[in-house]
Amino acid sequence: MSRAAWVGLLLLGAGFGLVAFLLTRGLPDEAKAQAQLIEARLDTANKEVATARELVNTVVALDKAYLSKQPEVAEVQRTLEAREAALKAIETQIRDGELAKLIKKDAYGDRGAVWQLTFDLGKKLDGAAVGLSSVDAPVRRLLHYKTHHQELLTQARGQLDGLAAYAQDLTLASQVASAESECPNESETLQKLAKGIQDKAAALVARRPALDAAAAAQPLDYAQVGRLAEGIVKEAEAVRTARSSFLADLGTLTNSRDEILADMKEDGALRYHKYQVIEGGTSKLGSWQVVPRATYDAHRDHLGMTIYSKPECVLASQAVKVASPPGYSYIGNPRYGSWETRNGQSFWVFYGRYALMRDLFWGRSYQPIGRSTYSTYRSSVRSGKAWYGSKREYGTQGSTTRTKYSSSTYYKRSAARAASRSTGYSNSRYSGSGSSGSSTRSGGYRSSRSRSSSFGGGGK
Repeated sequence: MSRAAWVGLLLLGAGFGLVAFLLTRGLPDEAKAQAQLIEARLDTANKEVATARELVNTVVALDKAYLSKQPEVAEVQRTLEAREAALKAIETQIRDGELAKLIKKDAYGDRGAVWQLTFDLGKKLDGAAVGLSSVDAPVRRLLHYKTHHQELLTQARGQLDGLAAYAQDLTLASQVASAESECPNESETLQKLAKGIQDKAAALVARRPALDAAAAAQPLDYAQVGRLAEGIVKEAEAVRTARSSFLADLGTLTNSRDEILADMKEDGALRYHKYQVIEGGTSKLGSWQVVPRATYDAHRDHLGMTIYSKPECVLASQAVKVASPPGYSYIGNPRYGSWETRNGQSFWVFYGRYALMRDLFWGRSYQPIGRSTYSTYRSSVRSGKAWYGSKREYGTQGSTTRTKYSSSTYYKRSAARAASRSTGYSNSRYSGSGSSGSSTRSGGYRSSRSRSSSFGGGGK
């Protein structure tokens, strides 16, 4: 027999041997361990459901005559029964069903089926156990309505007494009138917001008779009174919060504030931002501040862009918080300028008294922005999407930003890392290491030093 024939026979024998090995080999230990883990998770889930039922039964036993007839309690009981039934079905599948059969069969070829089945059963176990830690909360709340009946009633009536004064809210009216005199173009918006607060207060006050009637009814329905009182207290607090926020907004209505991401860096596990703050005609570069990783990641592409902008006569609650080129939120605002037509095209022109502010955002090279460009910006911001300019010239990768911030820490370190990778000298002093306390200022920013000048003069 030739040498080639012998080699062929050996390979054929090896092939048959491999097939025989795979056919007789059992499930991998990892697959068996996963099946055991699912069983352990089932035991844990059963204990959690049993604990939740015990908690509910303990609370119901405190006042069974009252709680057992409440629909919320019945709903909690149905939830627990559904969870118990789901766990029973999972247990059957694990110990008597498909998974048990696969484990008993112990075939290597079933390893994928075991992994998929344990994954699916794990998801079902998660669903059966979710929310069990607070399943007794509705029952406890119902009991609270009875044990703290008078306290809840007194608190709700007190809130209504306070809201009744909002019908003639002289403080709010005075603040709105003052704001209107400063920002007449915002009069309709301010009146609408003020009226919304007063209308909500009036609607709550109108619920007083229903609360009093429920509290005087015999026999007393503690659950009904509790729900009414609790709802009134919660909504009254929301109205008070809205009023306080609105008054605070009115107090800063005539202020302007912009925060531009002027620099960013990573140092170990820490992430840093540096902001250029333009406020009331004054520009100041802040110091490095630690920011959450999520914030840093969200603004990786926004170097040189405004991430907060509130012009004068714009409420802080309506400030632009979508990343966009500096100054664009001031365009279209009649307080700052007007649209002018040149050669058949409409452009924005700032009033002379805001020339300083215009320069702080764009520099001396500012060119009037066309209406079509502004419309694209507005459309993007309204949809909550960052806008990088009509040619994507802004932002971390934008040509305008790279020129203006060429000496920033971010770009210097990026260049150093690129040089290190290209030369292979990862331990070079140019590899991007540096002190976390560095105060390198963003390059090209004319106003990186604190500016003391303010708006005024010129007129239109």
